Amino acid sequence: MPPPKYPLAPVVTVREAKVDQAAGGLAAAMCARDAAARARTASEQRRDEHAATVEDVRCAEKDALSLGNLRVTDLVRRDAWEVRVAVEQSALASVVEQARAEEDRARSGEGRARELAALRMAEAQLVDRHRVRWTEAERKRTEIREEDALLEAWRPPRS
Repeated sequence: MPPPKYPLAPVVTVREAKVDQAAGGLAAAMCARDAAARARTASEQRRDEHAATVEDVRCAEKDALSLGNLRVTDLVRRDAWEVRVAVEQSALASVVEQARAEEDRARSGEGRARELAALRMAEAQLVDRHRVRWTEAERKRTEIREEDALLEAWRPPRS
C-alpha cells in the first residue's frame, strides 16, 4: 500500500512560490537601494569637486588681487561669477538632497521587502513543521497497523 499523500501539498507549493517571489522582491529592493546610494555618493562627489574648484579659483583671485593684477572689470566679473557659483552650489545641494531622499525611500522599501520575505519564510516553515509532524504521525499509525496485523496473523485460533 503506497504511503498517503500529504494533504496540504498544494499549500506547500503556494508557500514556496510566495517565498521565491518575496526573495525576488527583496533582491530588487536591495539593487534599488544600492543604486540610490551610488547616485547619492556621486552627487555628493560632484558637489564637493565643485566646491574645491570654486575655492581654488577664489584663492587664485585673492592672490591676483593682492598682487594688484586685477582691474575693475575683473572685480565686476568676479561678482557675477560668485552669483553663478551660488546658483550652481544651490542646484548641486538640491540634487544631493533629492538623492538622499531617494536613498531613504529605497531603504524603507528594502526594509518592507525584508519584512515580507521573513513573513513568507515563516509561513513556509510553519507548513514544513506541520508536514514533519504529520509524516511522523502517519509513520506511527502505519507501524501500529502493521503490528496489529502481525498480532492477528500470529494469534492462536480460539477454541
